[in-house]
Amino acid sequence: MISRICILGLRFHARHGCLPEEREKGQEFVLDAEIYYDAREAALGDDLGRAVD
Repeated sequence: MISRICILGLRFHARHGCLPEEREKGQEFVLDAEIYYDAREAALGDDLGRAVD
């Protein structure tokens, strides 16, 4: 059983970059992620310990 987790448009402010200005002021980042994983063991065994955390 393949399951999917979608995170769309997660916005956050962080201080990353090569230039000093980027590290001082920071900038906004937007993240889109789509993760597929096998949820068979967690679903069949009804075991939250095997779920994605």
